Amino acid sequence: MKLKKLILPFAFGCLLAGCKSEQIECQQAAQKITDKLWIQSVQNNKPKLENWQQFAKAAEIDISLNGITPEKLASHTQNMREEMGVHGTNNFADVPYPLSLLFGRNVTFTSDWLNYIGDNENPRHISEENFLKWRNRSDMVYDVFVYLTGYLPHDGQSIQIGLVDMDVLYLATMYPGRPVISFSQQRVVTDVLDFVNNHDSWSFAIMHELSHHFDYDKHGRGRGWRTDETFANFKIPFAMEILDGKFHIHEHFLAFRENSKSDMVTGNSFREGLIFNAQEKLDYGHLATFAIHSKATYSEFDLYLHRLSKYVGWEPIMLAFRSYDNKKLEELLYDTVTRSIEMARTFIERIIHFSGRHDLLELIMDKKALSNLPA
Repeated sequence: MKLKKLILPFAFGCLLAGCKSEQIECQQAAQKITDKLWIQSVQNNKPKLENWQQFAKAAEIDISLNGITPEKLASHTQNMREEMGVHGTNNFADVPYPLSLLFGRNVTFTSDWLNYIGDNENPRHISEENFLKWRNRSDMVYDVFVYLTGYLPHDGQSIQIGLVDMDVLYLATMYPGRPVISFSQQRVVTDVLDFVNNHDSWSFAIMHELSHHFDYDKHGRGRGWRTDETFANFKIPFAMEILDGKFHIHEHFLAFRENSKSDMVTGNSFREGLIFNAQEKLDYGHLATFAIHSKATYSEFDLYLHRLSKYVGWEPIMLAFRSYDNKKLEELLYDTVTRSIEMARTFIERIIHFSGRHDLLELIMDKKALSNLPA
């Protein structure tokens, strides 16, 4: 029986039973039934295999994180390009300086950004050396996202990063289906370059916007999981851990407060800050229900997703991303592909399946128990 058929009659019956003035309590009661049914459905459909190593072997997927280097990541991206029929990368080594600063293997900074490197008329916001180092780092972050998701966006085209006409109304920085990251305010560019130049930051803004590109296909459609700010941030700790990257604490809206011991945020401290922020929002009741697609409901999903990455590791998550594109993984997952469960929950369900940690299933539904897990 589909979940919706159970939830709606229950919510109506709840109103008749005397909680007319407490609609929120009815929603929470209905949600508990949803959670219980979800747990039962997952437990009753356990895959044949028990952990990510067995799944990866059965699906002929190599996702080892041992000995990963920027060179191996770049080679992995290039191999995927060649498999797609995209030969070579952007190579502008012979282009006279400073134009050569603009072009990387994966990301291309348009000429607008060079205006902020500085000349006689404009203040210097970043040195040529630091700009080039940051460009190379952005290339490496792209490579890590490819390795994490098993996906090469925009058929291997490099992603262009630049300013747009101030008179044009842009409602978003990244547009699904287009290999473009567009900033409509020069102040944002200045701030980004200041953090890169003065704090050796990898730039949260660029990593976040790059991350969005891995959640949509070339037609701008979501790739099977919940495509929102949660997933854009979710991939960043992985990249920072693999590459030992960091960004300045003032680059992100989270203050981190008690969680912060330094001005520079690492992959682990960023994840802990996201967990801290999600738990705080939940404690203050900033959540309606898990299922509704609204920014007000991100907190609970954030809490589950980031804590799972902490306790099961990244390999099951790498398989969860690949399970939407790999027929062998879909077959190994039984009917979890077609079962009528919210996209966010399906993604978490797959992580649990691949990790073999079915004991975490009920635990993640208990926010207090989850927050008390040992570090």
